[in-house]
Amino acid sequence: MSLNVSLGISTWLWTSPFSTETTVLFPKIKNTGYDAVEIPVEEPSLIDAEKVKEALAQNGLKPIMGRKLKYSTVHLLWQVNRVTNDHFY
Repeated sequence: MSLNVSLGISTWLWTSPFSTETTVLFPKIKNTGYDAVEIPVEEPSLIDAEKVKEALAQNGLKPIMGRKLKYSTVHLLWQVNRVTNDHFY
């Protein structure tokens, strides 16, 4: 029996709050062997969803995002998530 397992890591290990510029970590995350990256949204105004989507795609990463958030944060995460078809946890 084989398992379909993906590994993810949070950008909180390097920086806080997450911003569009934090995507410079994505190549390092992918090259370390991770398949997904948690995007902890503390300040939605610091994040350009389109640029984050592009960076995720360029690096072959899936986003991991929480759902117990205020509306503006959920809307931003939906913008990132809708192209990648991933799920909220």
